[in-house]
Amino acid sequence: MTIKSRNSKKNDRTIVRLINALEKPGLGENAREALKKFGPACIPEVIKKIKYRIKHPIKKGDGLDLITAQALSTIGETRCDESIKFLNNLLDNYMSEIPNESFDPTKCDWKYRNVDFFHLLDCMVKQQDKRAIPHIRKARNFFPENYTDYKICQIAIGRIKKGRPNEGYLPLESLEIAFPSGVMMNALSGGKFGFKDTFDEEYGEYFGKGDENRQSIGRSNGGISKTKHDKMRDINNMTGRKKTATRGKCNLCHLTFDKRVMSRHLENHLKERSDDFGYFHLLVQDKYTPYYWLHLQVPANFSLKKLDDYLRDIWLECCGHLSVFKIGDSEYYSHPDQEEYGDRDMKVAVSKVLGVGDFFKYEYDFGTTSELVLKVVSVANGKNISKSIKLLARNEAPIMKCGKCGNKATQICSECAWDENRELFCRTDANRHKHDQEMFLPIVNSPRVGMCGYTG
Repeated sequence: MTIKSRNSKKNDRTIVRLINALEKPGLGENAREALKKFGPACIPEVIKKIKYRIKHPIKKGDGLDLITAQALSTIGETRCDESIKFLNNLLDNYMSEIPNESFDPTKCDWKYRNVDFFHLLDCMVKQQDKRAIPHIRKARNFFPENYTDYKICQIAIGRIKKGRPNEGYLPLESLEIAFPSGVMMNALSGGKFGFKDTFDEEYGEYFGKGDENRQSIGRSNGGISKTKHDKMRDINNMTGRKKTATRGKCNLCHLTFDKRVMSRHLENHLKERSDDFGYFHLLVQDKYTPYYWLHLQVPANFSLKKLDDYLRDIWLECCGHLSVFKIGDSEYYSHPDQEEYGDRDMKVAVSKVLGVGDFFKYEYDFGTTSELVLKVVSVANGKNISKSIKLLARNEAPIMKCGKCGNKATQICSECAWDENRELFCRTDANRHKHDQEMFLPIVNSPRVGMCGYTG
């Protein structure tokens, strides 16, 4: 064994010991500072620790939501690709599990009781990576605008945009916003302290028009939302369209129809055919921008892996990211970790896991995630088997407008893409833009337009 390999093993053992100390009172902070000296090398093991704690939450005692705080801080303060992707994914999963009624996160019987929402956001701010913004924005839109949760999300977005990782500590700020100390002192003193609301002075810059918020929203009651607001991203401002159904072309007769009638139209075609093929007719659309949709005819014996490959080829592939199908309570991964987490792979036929009328989900890239919703429109049990997935119909490309001149936009500045409705340019205005041309991505007919390095 070489000296280098001996030192590597020694470091690995040290990292594991320090990680085990993260949850221990009085030792956690020192363990975190020691781990940070190892840099990105320690992150995989810290992530494993958090995943273990989520699967096996501690349910009794004080400060349950702070049990993972030191581990999360280690990740937040160690800037690397693996850190931000994990934090983005953790926030998405946290939000997807929130109950539909008011609840106490530390008492509710759910797997994230050891994760503090505001601390997680603070760690994402520490990363200073703009890939976090769409994930935080999605979390923000879960809550009504007057909730503390909404405001803290917006403040986190603002601090990432403005490059301010150390301006405050969001968990403490959330308490001050929800229960202003000045108001309490005013109440106790009979109004002698003359409390003045300084929310706009402290945070107003993060709530400008570009962030879809009112210029002044002040302090008001905090808390968790009682109803889920899984708000779709609205591209009406980009397309200049009214909220009408999009149209698409049928590849069987080459005529154009509204999305609303396309399923019925295609079913008439398929019933008229006498080729005796066994297939699944799937409707695929983006979760947040349903202007993008596909109708697919998938051979019944094809695996989820082949469907994954097809979706990547036609809509999504940019950098070889991971992906997952979520069908009922089961998840099927493109690159499963079967040994440690028992993940299922995609080598299963669609006919084994799907039926008529089933809805299921698909995610590509666990950092800047594209989320699709799929529906089984119909199933045919034929003897013949096709050798490929057939594209039955696809939406017409939305016409997007340049944010400067109103002409047809052809490019998106990836550097400005986080400023909603300000990132679209025609070729002329793109050449005048302040950022270099290599920052631009083409506008293509895909829900992944402007995301990561996607060029179509």
